[in-house]
Amino acid sequence: METDVAVIGGGPAGIATAIAARLEGLRVILIDHRTPPIDKACGEGLLPEAVNALRTLGIQLNSTIGFPFSGFQFRDDRSCATGRILFGSAFGVRRTILHRLMTERASNLGVRFLWGSRVSKLNDNCVSLGSDAVSYKWLVGADGQRSHVRRFAGLDSRMCHRSRFGFRRHYAIEPWADAVQIYWGRRSQLVVAPIARNEICISGFTGNSKGRLPALISQFPDLAHRLAGRSPSSAVAGAITAFGQARSV
Repeated sequence: METDVAVIGGGPAGIATAIAARLEGLRVILIDHRTPPIDKACGEGLLPEAVNALRTLGIQLNSTIGFPFSGFQFRDDRSCATGRILFGSAFGVRRTILHRLMTERASNLGVRFLWGSRVSKLNDNCVSLGSDAVSYKWLVGADGQRSHVRRFAGLDSRMCHRSRFGFRRHYAIEPWADAVQIYWGRRSQLVVAPIARNEICISGFTGNSKGRLPALISQFPDLAHRLAGRSPSSAVAGAITAFGQARSV
């Protein structure tokens, strides 16, 4: 197989890159060892800059797809601060819905997807996929914290990593605020995002490997009270998120 651009990684960043390349008339093959729907723990909120970027790629968000929110509330056990979004539109959107919209747009533009294909080797003009291979002119790495492309490019030694653990649940509850609420706890943060007229997303992030979402929620009695007796409609637990920072050279 031959292509102009080979994109490794089929999350939002990889698909956005594939769409942008196709809009410039380039041939694109996207490779990912996973198969859709691809999900992970995240806050599921898109700021105006992201909404505008999606629009330039041909993806329009509206209230039938997600929930428009007006700003942010930052809370701890003693105080609360609010900030409103003054320009543009922001939406809470389920990650799987966003992924489907982006995949459909890319497919309609002619991006070729190789789902379920694992990279076995990289060289300067070819990606090996077991017995198959993709030759390319440009290679894009959007393959996350254990990136084959970053390692191939020799960039791992320039990254300083610290790990956090992410958890996410959806609850079939009517949002009680039109803002994303961010709770600051002990070595942790909780993000409560409205994503539909009758659904919220709660995501938690902590540096404690033994931390779990119920324990994080219990730090905030008002939130725990709202969720008392409610069962999550979906969950992603134990996802590891790595944060990297380039070292100066």
